[in-house]
Amino acid sequence: MKKLNFINKIIYFINYITAILLLVGYALPYIAPKIAKSLSVLSLTVPVLIIINLLFVIYWLVGLKRNFLLSFICLATGYFVSSPLYQFTSNKNTANNEISIMNYNVRLFNKFEWIKDKN
Repeated sequence: MKKLNFINKIIYFINYITAILLLVGYALPYIAPKIAKSLSVLSLTVPVLIIINLLFVIYWLVGLKRNFLLSFICLATGYFVSSPLYQFTSNKNTANNEISIMNYNVRLFNKFEWIKDKN
């Protein structure tokens, strides 16, 4: 990092912050929301942080710098640790082509006493 000019040092610092935030975002499904209420909002930004880290990998690779390893390792960790956002294929074979839908309408458990009958 000593060989970087001032602008690249600032970019690397931003890269470092986004990489740390992404790693924390990967760990959030394993942390109870009661423990870290404010951090649970960070899980909404994980897709944006992934895109930003991809852009950092591209930026550092174009400049032929080894600094791409920070974002690359974070992205690789997320690929192997976190569950996929979308699953396109399924190996489950259904014997019949039936769809079953379960619906249980509780009407807010009669909170506003719309139904006068207690039974």
